[in-house]
Amino acid sequence: MSSTKFIDYYFFKYIRSRISKSSKSTIDRRKIFIMPTRQGFILFLFLLASLIACVLYQINLGLIIVIIASVVFFLTIIITHQNILGLEFKSLYQLIDTDGTQKLKLLSHNNDEQRINLDITDEHHRFVLNQVNFKSGDNEHFLIYRQHPRGVFQYPLIKIKTVFPFGIIQSWAWIQLEGKYIVYPSPEKPSYDLNLLIQTAIQKNQDSFEHFTGLKNYAEGMSESRIAWKVSQAKDQWLVKQFEADIVNEDILINFDLIPTMKFEKKLRHLSYIFKYCYNHKYNFGFKYKNFQS
Repeated sequence: MSSTKFIDYYFFKYIRSRISKSSKSTIDRRKIFIMPTRQGFILFLFLLASLIACVLYQINLGLIIVIIASVVFFLTIIITHQNILGLEFKSLYQLIDTDGTQKLKLLSHNNDEQRINLDITDEHHRFVLNQVNFKSGDNEHFLIYRQHPRGVFQYPLIKIKTVFPFGIIQSWAWIQLEGKYIVYPSPEKPSYDLNLLIQTAIQKNQDSFEHFTGLKNYAEGMSESRIAWKVSQAKDQWLVKQFEADIVNEDILINFDLIPTMKFEKKLRHLSYIFKYCYNHKYNFGFKYKNFQS
């Protein structure tokens, strides 16, 4: 680990320990830090030196100018502070796929106030937004960033900063949203026969075929061996035979090892598609991987 990453790790760890977490986080006065920028620090030293010189040499006009400039300097602190006070962050998604995007909402509850020159970033710089402005009547912005790897993730530590209005004072706040979000493999439709895979996965009692209960419309994924050919031809629509076990128990056990794909990540994408397929068709389905079964 490089020295920069080492410092960043403990710095962000300290920041997290100092701020509260919630599903939506509002910036209040306790979360705001205020410091002069480089230009502001130089201006402060200049005003201090000018004040000392005016007092020593009794330059009244210069003293008045320095006092006025100092008042403007401290008014800038108040204005900069108000520019981010009351802003709220809120998470929108807790479940996204690897091809999707994470979206956070930034809200301003006072529609009459303008928020100008807001710079927003996270600890890993996955998104960097500069010069974000809230105009009068505009009360929300969306922060969007892509989330490529799969897994369970903590919401990023977000920094919002402003140097408005004169660039001599900067105010910033750190926000940490509570909880975690899940990134699952993006569904990919398999090129092989999905009907055959579902058919071999359906766990049924073979004796159930003796208890015929009626016909129902054919849907993708149903076994073609159950199609009532004569009736379908007569009625000009696909119909399948329905048995007692179909009503009581239509369970599917999806075995990960039986998915006919060698690449692990591709298998996960196919598995996501199969899960969605079974869910949309209202199948009762389970999952098996080695010794694990749900």
